Amino acid sequence: MKKILVSLMTICLVAGIIGGGLFADWTDIEISRDNYFKAGAMDLKISDAEGNWYQYPDVPPLIQYQDAMPESWKEFFFDLHNVGQGEQFIPWVYMHIVNLECFGIQKVQPEIAAETGNAPVGITADGQLVYAAEDWTRPAGPDNPALLGEFGENCEFAEHVEVEIYTSTVGFEGPWTQVDLTPYTTRAPFDIVKFDELVCQQISLGQLPNCEVIYVMVRLRLQDIYQNELGFDLPVIPKFEAWPTNALMKDGMRFDMVFELLQFPVVDVPPIVEPPVPDPCPPVAEPPEPCPPVAVPPC
Repeated sequence: MKKILVSLMTICLVAGIIGGGLFADWTDIEISRDNYFKAGAMDLKISDAEGNWYQYPDVPPLIQYQDAMPESWKEFFFDLHNVGQGEQFIPWVYMHIVNLECFGIQKVQPEIAAETGNAPVGITADGQLVYAAEDWTRPAGPDNPALLGEFGENCEFAEHVEVEIYTSTVGFEGPWTQVDLTPYTTRAPFDIVKFDELVCQQISLGQLPNCEVIYVMVRLRLQDIYQNELGFDLPVIPKFEAWPTNALMKDGMRFDMVFELLQFPVVDVPPIVEPPVPDPCPPVAEPPEPCPPVAVPPC
């Protein structure tokens, strides 16, 4: 009996060794070290038409001009660079006009006297030309229009500056695509946008991928003010039809421009719809009428 048990144990030991050998296999191990997950960055830089790069707080004025004349356009050029990191989304770039204020606000008479000497500034009701040396002490009116023109106290100067914005992805030579500014205009004609209408608006300049550039052209024009805008009529002489524009001489405006790069486009937030307020005194439901008695058919 003892020999039988020893034999069985030997057989089990040999089977275990053989079975273990049958399940053995080659193996290999690789190690990946220094893994990381890091956030990218939004980084917007500005350069002028001469190729000088700037970044806040060292961005200089991009629009500076003096001695503008009515009905003449002036173009200003700069470009925006996306030097950030990130590949999942193509960000959007927006432009804001902020901190608008007017300066050099004066009545028309000293400006005309200094700049135009004895130039006519209008005509009286009987057709006589009005000169800068007209009587400034009397109220303005059809017989003395010389005092007209206190524009600018509420930044009215900006109401007479037409603005257009264009972008290009090629260069300062274009081709240019005009930015649609008509959604911001509130005064007729609605296809002409005045500078003051863009204040505090979020103006989309389009998408700006990483390592790409968007070129921007801003066009400004000082518009004429015609005498039919003044609230009373004077005899019209075509040569002097826009004489009220003299009110804007030596006036001007200052403003800041803010540019921002956003991961997602700005969309209009739908208005919050308040849930209906339940009536505190709902009408009391009338009790249902009792069922009419059922007629029993005769036997």
